[in-house]
Amino acid sequence: MRQVSYAGGRFVTTDEIADALLHLVVGIASTGVPQLVEVPIVVVGAGQDVAWMTVGPSSSILSMPFSWIDEVPDFSDQVTMMRMQASYPRSTNITAGSPSQAWESTRAAPWDDDDYYGL
Repeated sequence: MRQVSYAGGRFVTTDEIADALLHLVVGIASTGVPQLVEVPIVVVGAGQDVAWMTVGPSSSILSMPFSWIDEVPDFSDQVTMMRMQASYPRSTNITAGSPSQAWESTRAAPWDDDDYYGL
């Protein structure tokens, strides 16, 4: 289980949801267009619930381990739905082995002074 901190609030969710959410936030940030995201959560002593978040280009999210003794809920359908979002990154750059490998694979093309406008 993971505790996710965002915009001064915190919630607890499964590892898979936290992972999908972090990737989705990266994808949304790259579009530059804010989106509403629905996240399944657990409330200690109260069961399952849903959190809604607005996520945009400058969203910062922290996911950290959370000690959980109860049964872990099955949010696999929600994980699938998050991964099906159009803004969810499909590139291998997100999961590259190291930041330097990701940088090498996304390096910009060299500047061409003769073709300034891409014509």
